[in-house]
Amino acid sequence: MTEKYISGVTGLFCIPVYYFYSSLAKLAFYPTAAVEEREKMLEQVTTNAEKIKFWAQHAPTNYSHKYYLIEAEKHRILGDKIAAIEAYEQAIATATKNKYIQEAALANELCAKFYLEWGKTKIAQTYMIEAYYGYVNWGAVAKVKDLEKRYPRLLALILVRSSGNSNFLSSNTMSSHTSSSNTENILDLATVIKVSQILSGEVKLENLLSTLIQLIMENAGVHFCALILLKDQQLILEAMSHVVDTTIPTAHNQYLQNFQRPRVPVSASQELPQALINYIWRAQKFQVFDNATTEATWVNDPYLKRQQPKSILCTPITKQSKLIGIIYLENNLIKGAFTPKRLQLLEMITTQAAISLENALLYDTLEQKVEQRTQQLNEKNQALGQTIKELKRTQTQLIQTEKMSSLGQLVAGVAHEINNPVNFISGKIKYTTEYAQDLLDVIQVDRENYPEPVDEVTDILEYVELDFLVADLPNY
Repeated sequence: MTEKYISGVTGLFCIPVYYFYSSLAKLAFYPTAAVEEREKMLEQVTTNAEKIKFWAQHAPTNYSHKYYLIEAEKHRILGDKIAAIEAYEQAIATATKNKYIQEAALANELCAKFYLEWGKTKIAQTYMIEAYYGYVNWGAVAKVKDLEKRYPRLLALILVRSSGNSNFLSSNTMSSHTSSSNTENILDLATVIKVSQILSGEVKLENLLSTLIQLIMENAGVHFCALILLKDQQLILEAMSHVVDTTIPTAHNQYLQNFQRPRVPVSASQELPQALINYIWRAQKFQVFDNATTEATWVNDPYLKRQQPKSILCTPITKQSKLIGIIYLENNLIKGAFTPKRLQLLEMITTQAAISLENALLYDTLEQKVEQRTQQLNEKNQALGQTIKELKRTQTQLIQTEKMSSLGQLVAGVAHEINNPVNFISGKIKYTTEYAQDLLDVIQVDRENYPEPVDEVTDILEYVELDFLVADLPNY
């Protein structure tokens, strides 16, 4: 019914909202719709998306995330997973950036469902947790309870943490209860939301590594952080950062970070305890040292002997039991720096980091493939251009050769045609000369014997100018 009368209320603020949610609803029902209805639904969604795209060009803050989310859902039902992932990430990032909390939560929820249908439960869990926190932050208590009811396994970590406080959501979003327990939970929730939003908004590897290290150092209170990625069964020190001067305050923290991208194998680096890193790689279990100088197992490590750090945390970054990388942290000032609360927060950060790193690596791989493909196409275009030049040059040569061949044939034909009469004349000129001379001799004898010719002979001799002819004939 709304579609029937929508043209009568053009210009109202609710029209874009209608097109947005109408499209999402149609895409949600698309898999179960009758075959004859699917094409019509897809056409309507495409039309709505084009309108929202037009609005997004003029007001990207309000409409860009809506367009990306519709495109993500459309790619999902069409089976284009790579395009869907990119569109979901864009929708989440732009909605988060522009403070559309509820629609960022919705984008996370739909993305979680997408991964859940794909069979990637671990990734789906992370996005569903982000959706959960987003709805909490928005104050949508009923929606949060609905998620708890429908996805208890995906939200098991949150439900276990809040099991001691069953009224956590209602007391923190709908009342002014300010107990110390709930205050800590709110602070943790705000931190997790902030970290999740920031990390999910980064798709480029360089930016993600810098952002991830900065967040870890801010929330863990460390002086050295190294991020190691597993590539082709080799540990690569991708990025690291250390405190330059703890006495210089900055706008956001109490230290300056020196971010670096060594991109060297761990085995070739002197910046890390290699034995400890290799142990984490093999065991895939985190290690926490409250006092690294007293750890008997690692006391002989050259790096630890040289640096003498106080507290150390080394944890793997895994996704579905697959190692993606390792995070190594140091605090050089105090012992026991990694409290249970910080460990829990770092665990959440690494969970989101696993997803973000996988997406960033995939994006980086796609960019490299696109760059390689572009380079190949450019090389092929250059080769094709050179081939065309060679073909044109060869064609010109062939045309010139053909012209010369035709001209040669023409000259040969002309020469043949000229040579025939010339040869004929040449062959006959000798006899003609002899015959002419004989005739002249006859005329001379006649003139000597008959000095008085008749009138008719005299007329002919005058007409042909015999004397001139006799004098001139030898010249030819």
